[in-house]
Amino acid sequence: MKKLPQLFGAIAVSLVSTAVLADNIGGSAKADFKNNQLIIPCVKVTSLSTTTEGKYFDVILVRRGNSFNYEMTTAEPEDAALCERIAAVAEFEDDDLIPATPGPISTSSAILLQCEVRSNRSKISVKGKNLASGQYYATVSSGTKNAQSTNTAAVGDEVEIDFDSDASDIAEGAIAISADFIQGAKVSAKLFQAGSTTALASTESSCLVKK
Repeated sequence: MKKLPQLFGAIAVSLVSTAVLADNIGGSAKADFKNNQLIIPCVKVTSLSTTTEGKYFDVILVRRGNSFNYEMTTAEPEDAALCERIAAVAEFEDDDLIPATPGPISTSSAILLQCEVRSNRSKISVKGKNLASGQYYATVSSGTKNAQSTNTAAVGDEVEIDFDSDASDIAEGAIAISADFIQGAKVSAKLFQAGSTTALASTESSCLVKK
């Protein structure tokens, strides 16, 4: 059986040499005591090697006997944008989470940015929560492209603002952006209270690339 550094090294070589990513491990982490497996999707690797730094893997660990000791047997590369999306949603929705380090903007407001890009479409969603009642707007940028929404009323303590190049979504209220708005599959966003130029929250995200 390969030791962890060797296994990750082999996977890293595979990741560099092919664009095909494994998709047979997904969802949330699972402890399967019938098959003695611990299955953990989207494990981010840091401080192991330059080839694996910041990359994501789906891993399977096998239980040793009746103990709670596990040994990794499988590590398959996973789409970083997908893993970052899952992590961002979990952080946004977890009201019990206390951030380990404050962000660049000190605020109790939380922001969630999600984006998708296709050859003929750009789609961005900005959500905010822990907001006072009132109107809010968002700005988004990608490469040299920038867009600003109109003011949107918060519902409860949350607001959602969509940007899209699809005509049907625009007709339903999304802010119109060009199909090539998203550049390099990366977007940044800021959330503001209406009438203010001081951001309540900001974030950036890798975008899902779809056919």
